[in-house]
Amino acid sequence: MSSLVSIVSDSLKRLRSPKAYVVALSGGIDSCVLLHALINMDLAAPVRAIHIHHGLHEKADAMVTHCEKLCADVGAPLSIRHIEDSFKPGESVEAWARDRRYQVFADYLKKGEMLLTAHHADDQAETFLLQALRGAGPAGLSAMAEYKTFAKGYLVRPLLQTNRLSIEAYANEKGISWCDDPTNSNLDFDRNYIRNQVMPLLKARYPNAHETLSRAAQHCQKANAHQDSLAASDLTTVRGQTSATISLSRLDDLNRARKENVLRFWLKNIHGVSLPSSVVLARIIDEIMQANIDKNPCVDWVLAHDKSPSSIISARDDFTLLKGERVAVTRYRDTLMCVPYDVFKAQAFATEWRLDGSCYLPQGHLKVEQKRGQGIRVPEDVILSVCTSKPGVRFKPETSKQSRPLKKCWQDWGVPLHVRNRVPLIFLDGVCVEVVGYSRHADYVVDHDEMGYVITWTQ
Repeated sequence: MSSLVSIVSDSLKRLRSPKAYVVALSGGIDSCVLLHALINMDLAAPVRAIHIHHGLHEKADAMVTHCEKLCADVGAPLSIRHIEDSFKPGESVEAWARDRRYQVFADYLKKGEMLLTAHHADDQAETFLLQALRGAGPAGLSAMAEYKTFAKGYLVRPLLQTNRLSIEAYANEKGISWCDDPTNSNLDFDRNYIRNQVMPLLKARYPNAHETLSRAAQHCQKANAHQDSLAASDLTTVRGQTSATISLSRLDDLNRARKENVLRFWLKNIHGVSLPSSVVLARIIDEIMQANIDKNPCVDWVLAHDKSPSSIISARDDFTLLKGERVAVTRYRDTLMCVPYDVFKAQAFATEWRLDGSCYLPQGHLKVEQKRGQGIRVPEDVILSVCTSKPGVRFKPETSKQSRPLKKCWQDWGVPLHVRNRVPLIFLDGVCVEVVGYSRHADYVVDHDEMGYVITWTQ
C-alpha cells in the first residue's frame, strides 16, 4: 500500500463507515488521485463521484468529458451538475463558485453519506496565509477542518496530511491523467497569487513551509476549540430570558476578551450568523453595552458570503437570514438580541377586515375562528380596522380596570421597540379591542358561555 493510500485510509478509519463515499471530482490532479486511491481501497461502502460544471472557462466541457472517461475506467458512477446562474458584477468569482458548488453538494448528498474533497497540505498552507492577510483570529487561521458535519452527512478532506508533490508522484506512478483548470493560473484570484507567486518564494527559503503552515493551522484549531469551550461555558452564565438572548448585566461581569469571545460564539452558534469584523464587534460592546438602559442602540452589518451549503445563514421560528442581507444586534433594557435589520423598517399598514377569512398584512397574516368562552366580543358582520401601533392609542388590558397609553402597556409587557412596530392592533369604532398576541381589551373579552372571535397572527 502506497504512503498516500495509507494516509487516506488512516483518515477514513477515524470515522464510522458511511452509506456511500462521494468524491467531489473536478478533473484536476488532486481529485483524480483521490478517486483512484479510494477505488483501490477495501471500503465497506460504494464510491461514486460528482462533477460541478461552473461554465467559467473554455475547457469546462472537456473536463466533463475527462471525468466521464475516468469514472468509466475505474467503475465509479458519476453525476454531472451544471450551475445555471452567473456571478453578479463586483462579486468575487471565487466566492460565487465556492458557494454554488457547496450548495449543489449539499443538495446532492444523501443522509449518512460522506463527501470527500481533495484539499491537501499545500491548500491548507495557502488558506492559512490568506486568512492571516485578512487579519483573521484563531477560527479563521484554523483554515480547513479534516472532518465536519455537512448537510445530511459529513465532509472529509483525507489528503490534508499529504502534499502536492506526493500527489503528483502517485499520479505519475499509477499513470493517472488529469485536466488542468486554466483559471488556476489567473493571478487576479488571491489564492492563485499565493500559490504561484508567494509559496514558491517561501519554499525556496523554507522548503517545508507547507508543513509548518499547516501545523500552525492545527495549533489554531486547538486554540479555537479551547476558546469555543470557554465561550460555551460563559454563554450558559450570560444567557438571557430566552436561549437566543444575552443578559447585558451578566455579560458585563466578564473581561473584554471573554465578552468578545462569547459574543462571537453566540452569533455563530446560536444565530448561525457569519462573524462581524473586529470593528463591528467593538461597537457592540462600546455602543450597545455602554448605552443607558432606556436607549435602544443598534449595530448592523451585511452578512458575508461564506462556505455555508445554502444561501440561508439562519432560519429560526421568528426570522430567516440570507447571505448579503443586513443583520443587527440591539438591546432592550438588559437584553441583547440579534435580529434582521429589516425589522427596524417594518412597513406601517392600515386595512379593514370583516372577520370572514384571513387578513393579509405586510408582516404575515391574521386568521380568526369562533370559540365559546374565548376571544373578543364584537357584532356579527362588523368591519374592524387593523393597523400598526401609532401615537396616542390607549388600551385597557384584560387584567386592568382602566385604560392607559398603549406605550405603558408595551413597557409592562417588556416588548422591544422593533417588535411593537410589527404587531397588528384591532380597532372597533376607534377603540383598540385587541393587541394581537398580547392582550384583549377588558371590556370586550367574552364571558365563559359566550361565543367569541379568537384572532391569531402568523408571521
